[in-house]
Amino acid sequence: MNTRTLYLALTLALASACSTPEQDTSFCDSTVICDQQSDIPFCDIANNTCIAPPSANACNTVVPCEDATLPICMNDASSGVCVECLDTSDCTGSTTCNTMTNSCDSFSCTEDAAGNASCLENFPDLAFCGDAGACVECRESGHCADNTAAVCENFVCGACTSDSECDGLCEAGDCVDSLRFVYVATDGTANAGCGREDNPCNSVALGLSETTEARNELRIQAGTYSQQLDFTGGTRVLRAMGTVVFDYSNAQVDSDIPLVSVENSASLSIFGIDFGSPGTFQNNSVIRCLNNSGTLLLDSISTLGGGSSAISSSCALTLIDSTITNPTGLDGAVQVKNGGSADISGTTLIGDYTAPNFDSSFEGIRCSGGSTLTISNSSVSGFATGVKISNCDTTLRSSNISNNLQSGLNLSTSSFDITNNFFVNNGDVQNSSGRGVAIFNSSLANPTSQRFDFNTIAGNRGSSTSINMSCNANNAAPIQALGNILWDAVPISSNVGLSNCSFVSSSVEGMTDFEPEFVNPVAGANGDYHLKPNSACIDKVDTDTLDIDFDGDKRPMGIRHDMGADEAL
Repeated sequence: MNTRTLYLALTLALASACSTPEQDTSFCDSTVICDQQSDIPFCDIANNTCIAPPSANACNTVVPCEDATLPICMNDASSGVCVECLDTSDCTGSTTCNTMTNSCDSFSCTEDAAGNASCLENFPDLAFCGDAGACVECRESGHCADNTAAVCENFVCGACTSDSECDGLCEAGDCVDSLRFVYVATDGTANAGCGREDNPCNSVALGLSETTEARNELRIQAGTYSQQLDFTGGTRVLRAMGTVVFDYSNAQVDSDIPLVSVENSASLSIFGIDFGSPGTFQNNSVIRCLNNSGTLLLDSISTLGGGSSAISSSCALTLIDSTITNPTGLDGAVQVKNGGSADISGTTLIGDYTAPNFDSSFEGIRCSGGSTLTISNSSVSGFATGVKISNCDTTLRSSNISNNLQSGLNLSTSSFDITNNFFVNNGDVQNSSGRGVAIFNSSLANPTSQRFDFNTIAGNRGSSTSINMSCNANNAAPIQALGNILWDAVPISSNVGLSNCSFVSSSVEGMTDFEPEFVNPVAGANGDYHLKPNSACIDKVDTDTLDIDFDGDKRPMGIRHDMGADEAL
């Protein structure tokens, strides 16, 4: 063998020695799964080897049970078998687990003097013997112990539908004791001891005098009432049972105190009452809550005009699904102050800045004094300023702040989380204060949040600069706003003014080329600033921070989020 031949032989030998062996596809463990498309898809855990399934219903910690009728793997450490049940808790209805066959078998019960003990032993929730020997939840309503499901129908406990099915009253499907309420009606009695459903009190004040902590809900029948009310302690509920109006327009009231006052640590809930027109009442709030330890819940109420403010609160206020129309006082329609808190949702506030007695400082919602405020799914229009914030931690989402005379939102020295809102058609071309949004946080160096994302600010008007938005932040806490639309300012040349603020993935007229293409961008109630399907603002923002839009529609609809408050459908 010559030198050249020897060299070639050694080279081939070394190449063969260094070649990569084929991957072992038969190895498996708790993390390496066998190829499910091969003829050895089952892992023998004991030997770490892929094998053919030992039986049709084989399972283990790697191979699960896929047959819905045999969902449980018994003895699954290495070589288990799929079965229907291990004990009766795995079975449904009136069946028990046969531990010999691990199957759910029918159970037949019989009535006995002890009260169906065979059912109770096997099925604690199906303690009675029904037709055809099946264990059932109930045979009569007396077997249903829960007032929220107090009526037995077809052997199942469910909600009531009428008072006749209950010992007391049927309230939203629940059976309740009528003696826990005090009743009021305009044709009731003026005598002490009134308040039963068949003997109602004739006034709200008298009815309240009959309440106790155990009997604390006033059921007010349809009619018009006019007493001023003062709550200084305890928990009380006022609930309208029909169209109930508290009308003070012609009543003799003390204009130096509120019409409804909550003080100290009192807790008051009001449902469905129309506060009518307080008339010439101007010197105090229509509804007032004092002291941080008190609570005030207003659900589905309405009020028209009057008062220095419709609602003034320094306690814990919740305002739900309500309407406040044409308030005329100087302290705002809703005022939150002195460390109070407010959660406003589903509520409409409508001012009238054309009224002769309208004051240019009148706000729809005012929050100040170290308070906290949450506004959601609400609308504010017709005021001098829609929402005025100063030293108030604020969350504002999915709301429409529009058609206010000066500005939609004026916020200063406050942390905020503002998403999915429309700020449109605010201001006036003759008004130097006219603009959509004004943020003045230059003196706030350590805010807890300054989120301003996915808002539509458009069609706002003014005679000065920064018409759609003026934003001023502290050098140490700049604001970076994501996914917003700022467009159609009047005049267009004065769209935004920014100091330590910036917009990311946003449509800003004069700075970017993303034409929003709004549905109907006109002033007034007919304006619609949702996006058309051909909008350049669609699928432009990469983020996972918001999963719904202004309307509650899913975000994103496409591969990315749309800019502004609306995710186009």
